[in-house]
Amino acid sequence: MMNLDIIYEDIGKRIRKVRENSKLTQEELAKLVNLTRASITNIERGKQKIPIDNLYYFAIVLNVDIFSLLPSEGILLNDVELPGNEEELRKYDVDVLNFAKKY
Repeated sequence: MMNLDIIYEDIGKRIRKVRENSKLTQEELAKLVNLTRASITNIERGKQKIPIDNLYYFAIVLNVDIFSLLPSEGILLNDVELPGNEEELRKYDVDVLNFAKKY
């Protein structure tokens, strides 16, 4: 089973990076997205889940493409384990294994 916390941690890191590059404080960003500074802190630490509609709002306020705030596919695949004999799995191409991990 995939650990979903890693998704929110990565999104939080991306939001923090863009916020800092934009020279905004957590308080300033909080006001722009109608949240508290504590919520921004928790989102940036991956401790608070962010609904997709809020993520779009963050992207608009921070003037970035929403996809730049989403984790790359690699972060999701690295957290998934395939069942089975490891020696047996080695005979498959890496792309096939990555595809299998997604599904």
